[in-house]
Amino acid sequence: MNIKDYVKLFNKPFEIIKSDYETEFSLLYEEEKEWLGNLENKIHLLKNKKDEIIIKKVIEHHKGDYVFTHNI
Repeated sequence: MNIKDYVKLFNKPFEIIKSDYETEFSLLYEEEKEWLGNLENKIHLLKNKKDEIIIKKVIEHHKGDYVFTHNI
């Protein structure tokens, strides 16, 4: 379950979820944040090889010769 799912489940404003369930929010946030970083290292986790190939092509198309770094 992600943060949006919890907000919908409890039917409370986002700020209330964030403050009243700070520990749970932080854990979910860290988990989701991890998925947002370095997509190339996570592609192998996809269950569908067709999707994996498509995503790799999109990444290669957008990267081109440019090297992405953390110091942008």
